[in-house]
Amino acid sequence: MRDPWLAVEKRFLAILAKDPKGNTGAKALYQAGRSREELARRSFLTGDWRQAANYYLDLGKKFPKHSLADDGLFQAAYIAAKQLQKPEEARRIAQTVLDRYPKGDMVGNARELLATLPKQASSAKPATGKTTAPVRAESAAPQPANAGKPATQAAGTVSRGKPEAGALTRILCRGTSRRSTVMLELDGAASFRHQYLAASAKQPARLVVDIDSVVVKPDVKPSVAFTGMTVSRARTSVVGGGDKKGVRVVIDLGNIRHYTVDTGTNPPGIHVQCSISRDLAGGRTPPADGKNGPVVQGRFSGRGPGQPGTLMEQLGLTVKTIMIDAGHGGKDPGAMGNGITEKHVTLTLAKMVGERLKKQGFTVLFTRQNDSFVALDQRAVMANNKKADLFISLHVNSSTDKKTNGLETYFLDLARTSSAATVAARENAVSVKNISDLQFILTDLMLTSKLQESQDLAATVHGRMFARLRQAGFVMNDNGVRSAPFYVLMGARMPAVLVEVGYLSNAEDARRIKNQKYLERLADGVAQGVVDYKTKLARFTGK
Repeated sequence: MRDPWLAVEKRFLAILAKDPKGNTGAKALYQAGRSREELARRSFLTGDWRQAANYYLDLGKKFPKHSLADDGLFQAAYIAAKQLQKPEEARRIAQTVLDRYPKGDMVGNARELLATLPKQASSAKPATGKTTAPVRAESAAPQPANAGKPATQAAGTVSRGKPEAGALTRILCRGTSRRSTVMLELDGAASFRHQYLAASAKQPARLVVDIDSVVVKPDVKPSVAFTGMTVSRARTSVVGGGDKKGVRVVIDLGNIRHYTVDTGTNPPGIHVQCSISRDLAGGRTPPADGKNGPVVQGRFSGRGPGQPGTLMEQLGLTVKTIMIDAGHGGKDPGAMGNGITEKHVTLTLAKMVGERLKKQGFTVLFTRQNDSFVALDQRAVMANNKKADLFISLHVNSSTDKKTNGLETYFLDLARTSSAATVAARENAVSVKNISDLQFILTDLMLTSKLQESQDLAATVHGRMFARLRQAGFVMNDNGVRSAPFYVLMGARMPAVLVEVGYLSNAEDARRIKNQKYLERLADGVAQGVVDYKTKLARFTGK
């Protein structure tokens, strides 16, 4: 996993060596920082985050007059604050941006970041925090106490005023049976506390996360089960009352040896990482049997200071043209079984989605509008040539295990589970790619894919599809948002996702796929997901 990213980074450094004082060298150094930063997002290693920050700092030092210098310095400050938990270092670098580039485009971001950093500790007195009593039982929320050990900070500064209203919009888990991450997605700022509870005779080990002044969106189930992960379940309940009402999330842990609680932007919210080995940088080791951990406070800044939004948001870009891809077609029938042929279902669904998007004012394009064959590697090319803003590929799944069922949405990245890898291999089987294409594929995967934007789009579309299906009374398995290396998504210069609308190999899913109402609700969900994604991009421009 590391080698491809390091190979790309090495190439950028080679370009820098050839032009150590020129414009190309400066751009190469910035891209080396980006390469290492993307590796860090996957490795979770502090050393990778530090190296990424060092590249950005070198850019500011070696190329102080270049237009990317302030961008690099801000990225270094942001990494120091959010990933390395070095607030003083972050403060110093952000202040350098303000002092050295007062008219630069990073000034606003630097000020927002500074506003999120904890106040500098006095040299005379140590900084103290609000103390919170331990969680004694799941039915009682942690309450402030007048004495005790000061709470340490986790993932940001502690909110001491009235937090902005927000909502818990989704709970999902990604990873493996050895290491996984539970993501509590939020749509607004919130302060929170967490505490590890040791296993008892009647209860497994748990992590209790209390989020202040938020509500639970109707789409969020009160209990979410996870299969094949280090954690088994997450349960939600409302705690407190009046202005102090909040949400408690209890995560049932497996036999973990290390965990972290942090805030994230992809997706935004509170991220709980769990591992059966002690391999998480900055992680906590559960206390000895029979003992509970301390209450730790933190703050998620939502879409406010410290999270300046994606590049697409900052540039004020919007969504106008959508390319809908009906999977397979012509001589490639796709999956078949239980009286269903994938290529026919995807074409029907593509037209339904297109009709709904047109009514919403979008320009809609199709990779195919009849039973014709289109090569996998030409579909993204078509979207690029037409300058589409989004690419959505529709498919029907299949498995040798007839019990496997459910709905899942993918974005382009390496597969993190064997099941995702299996799905990608089946969908990729019609391709004519060879081993000699591997280097091109890896480069494309790392440099041209819109990873964060595609993951955001996948999460938005997936959530809306499930909401519409539940409203219509369809009960099915939620397989979540996943990553996998699909050829059909490679090369797309816009956010691109692939939707698997169910398993035709499963009898219950097959009955649903044959149901016109089911397809209509899926189409409603995809269209609404696109509308929501467009709205998200407009949060800075107000358009």
